[in-house]
Amino acid sequence: MSAIFQSYKKYIFCLLYGIIIIVINNLIHASFTGLLGYSDGCFIAGLSLLCFGGLSIVNNLGAFDIFSYMFVKKDEHGFKKPFFDYCEGKNESRSKKKYASIPYFITGFFYIILSIIFVIILN
Repeated sequence: MSAIFQSYKKYIFCLLYGIIIIVINNLIHASFTGLLGYSDGCFIAGLSLLCFGGLSIVNNLGAFDIFSYMFVKKDEHGFKKPFFDYCEGKNESRSKKKYASIPYFITGFFYIILSIIFVIILN
C-alpha cells in the first residue's frame, strides 16, 4: 500500500495540472463567476488524467518499446543491442514501477467527482 502513495510529487503534479486546466477553461469561456465553468474544467482535467493513466498502463506493458528502440545508441562497433534484449532490460526496470499510473487515476477520479458535485449544486 505504501508503494502506491510513495510518489507524492506525481500527485502534486496531477493536482496542479488539473488546476491549470480549470483556470485555462475558465479564461477561454470567461465564466469565472459560475460553477458551470468549474464543472467543465474539472471534468476535462479528470478525463485527461484518466487518459494519461491509461497510456501509462499501456506504456508499462511495453506497447511503445519499438518507438523508444529507434533512439538506442549504437555500440563502438556500430551495432545496436537486439530488440529482445532491449525489451528484457526495459521489463526489468518496469517491474519496479508497476504502480506508476495510480496517481493519474486517483486524481482523475477526484476531479470527475468534483465535477459531479458542481453539477449537483447547479441543479
